[in-house]
This record gives sequence, structure tokens and C-alpha cells, in this order.
Amino acid sequence: ANYNNKQRLTWDNKLEARLGFQTMERYSLSGRFKPTTDLLRLTSKVGVKAFSHWYYSLALQSWTQMTQAREYYDDGGVQRYRVASDFMSPFEAVLSLGMEYKLEKKRFTLGANLAPVAVNYKHVSRTLYKPNQTLYQKFGLDSHDRFDFGSTLTVNAKWAICKMLTWQGRLYF
Repeated sequence: ANYNNKQRLTWDNKLEARLGFQTMERYSLSGRFKPTTDLLRLTSKVGVKAFSHWYYSLALQSWTQMTQAREYYDDGGVQRYRVASDFMSPFEAVLSLGMEYKLEKKRFTLGANLAPVAVNYKHVSRTLYKPNQTLYQKFGLDSHDRFDFGSTLTVNAKWAICKMLTWQGRLYF
């Protein structure tokens, strides 16, 4: 769902959902399927035209996973598992303020967003991981939530090589 009034204001939204599975016998505790790709990401960006191809931008990126990831271990000959990550464990969101460069050609689009002001929020809702360690400690947190301040750089490129082939790339730092 995007908006562009072709004069000053743009609002770009993108929802990505990626889920891939692998089957193996050893994952018999949770069925035969193990997630290999698991991402749920929402990107929303409002831009106000500054000049030429440049926009002042306010962007929100948030992501988590959809399924539970498990670690398997042997407990005295018995196969057991523990939850290594889950939906909203971890959840990350970055709110940033900066400038975006947009270039649109016939078969090529480029968007580069440089945000010197950014707030990163990380949340882990699950607690138990293994004895004497919580799941939020596994992800480097002292409690369920953490805020960090810094900057971000995001570059998105899309090139329609021909009608049947498109190359798309994303750099996030």
C-alpha cells in the first residue's frame, strides 16, 4: 500500500513474509519439518520532497519470525528440545529520521535511505531458555526490552533485466 501525490509526499509500505521448511527424520519431536527461512518484516517510510531526487524521510522497520525455532539435545539417551526463538522473541523495530535518494529509470529503481538519527528497539517476550539462562540473555539483553540509539543506512535496488528476470537487492546497515 503506497501513496505518491507526484508533488511532495510519498508513503511507501512493504510487508515481507518468508517461510521455508526442511524435512529430516531427526526432528521427530516436532514433526518432520524444521524452518530454514522464517521472516516477517514490515517497512513503512514517509517522505517529503526536499529537492530533485532527495526526500526527508521518517522510516519504521520491524521484524520477527513466525514459527518457533528449537534446539535439540541428548539428555541421557533421550532426545529433547528447548525453544531457541519464537514469534516476538526476538522482535526488533528501528525508527529512523534522515534523507532518502530515489532514482527511477525505465528498468531500474534505486532507493538509498541515510538516517543519522535512529532508535533501535529489541524485545524478547519468552523467558526460559535453559537452566540459569533466560532467552533474552541469549540475545544479549539484560531484561525483556532494550533501546539503542545510532544511525542506519538502507539501500534497495531493483533491476528488470528482461521480462522474465528481475534482480532485487537490499543492504541494511
